[in-house]
Amino acid sequence: GFTLLGAHMSQKPRDSYPKNRSSERRQPRLKPGAQSRLIIARAIQTIWGQGRTIEDALEKQEGYAELSVRDRAFARNVVSMTFRRWAQIDHVLKQYLKKNPPSFVMSILRSAVAQSLFLKTPDHAVVGESVALMKSVSSAKGFVGMANAVLRRMTETGASHLGAVPPHSNVPNWLLKQWEKDYGRMEARRIARQIIDIPPLDISVKAGADIESIAQALGATPIGGHSLRLQNAGHIPGLPGFKDGQWWVQDMASSLPVQILNAQTGGLAGKSVLDLCAAPGGKTLQLAAFGANVTAIDKSARRVKRLSENLDRCDLKAEIITADVLDLPDGIEAADHVLLDVPCTATGTFRRHPEVLYNRKPNDQAILGKLQRKMLINSSKYVKEGGFLTFCTCSVQKSEGEVQISAFLQRSPDFRLNRILTKPSLGLTTEMIGEGFLRTQPNFLSEIGGMDGFFTAILQKTG
Repeated sequence: GFTLLGAHMSQKPRDSYPKNRSSERRQPRLKPGAQSRLIIARAIQTIWGQGRTIEDALEKQEGYAELSVRDRAFARNVVSMTFRRWAQIDHVLKQYLKKNPPSFVMSILRSAVAQSLFLKTPDHAVVGESVALMKSVSSAKGFVGMANAVLRRMTETGASHLGAVPPHSNVPNWLLKQWEKDYGRMEARRIARQIIDIPPLDISVKAGADIESIAQALGATPIGGHSLRLQNAGHIPGLPGFKDGQWWVQDMASSLPVQILNAQTGGLAGKSVLDLCAAPGGKTLQLAAFGANVTAIDKSARRVKRLSENLDRCDLKAEIITADVLDLPDGIEAADHVLLDVPCTATGTFRRHPEVLYNRKPNDQAILGKLQRKMLINSSKYVKEGGFLTFCTCSVQKSEGEVQISAFLQRSPDFRLNRILTKPSLGLTTEMIGEGFLRTQPNFLSEIGGMDGFFTAILQKTG
């Protein structure tokens, strides 16, 4: 359900100096440290200006693929932390800047604050490599002296300014107000506080695999029914069991809908399932591992390719179709289960995708809400009588969850809510399923790192 509609431009301050990006795009010869910081600064510019995801912005930077595994991880961490703490970083810089320099220089400064104050990178490296980078890029050379002075002062006194900006300030005000309306002021602030922390990594273990031995090999902690949590994962493809296809990356919250469906509807083995908006395939893999006959459908050819690769790696089978959920091809038959993971604002994934905070606009919900309603109506046509329609969204907004399903049930008398029940074996608590839906929040399980915000409703077709 992770969809970007474009950059939230109204959140962005205007640069005070004229821009000259032509020289920034030339590839200067740099030492590895400065090279990483060049890629970081350009990625921040791209995300901020074009609404890209962190991974997409980094992968499109010249030289990123040639970085070492360690330097690529460093780049991801810095860019991610810059967006997690954007408001606090800008407040710190404001103490030392009379006006904002051009966006490329500002990106270097923002990333330097993220490194120094939040990632604890040695200050000599932060200052030295950032200044070296600016000396190598012609459009930034005129700001070297200013940047050197600002960064030296920031490393000495910057931490003292953080207390003036509470953590929830990192969430755009319009969005925080919506959370307050949905959950109350204190709960909204708990959510905002949780999402700025670096999350642990959750993986889903293939049904039938020895979860205890995998946990021991990874040094991971079991969480929920088929999930493990790693606090310091490192390079994921190099971890035990990845190449063998014993597990895949999937937040615990995202893994719950299929686990609940399997536990609550008599099992999925042998059942026909349409997995709609399926890519990159976490739920498809779960469904196939539980023995379902899965048809996975997604309109993105690039994401479908990744889904196919994940199935091959895990030695699982599913029929894959590249198609739009609103225009399914002839020959798609009604199924025992239809799982619809709709495109949404992805506000529940901020822990892992903090750039979404700045790529959302207030009217995105209305646009996506219309799409979700159309998808629900079309998907419901493919559910067998007595079968189940499972609706999922990785949004914290109730307008994309509870409100959407309540409206659908009023329009669709042939469907009823199949209330989700407490299941201790899956880690489900009463606060997650108080209204018969699954509603997880980023601040749930905060004592062990939180979880993604997620909504699930299971509907049964009664005739």
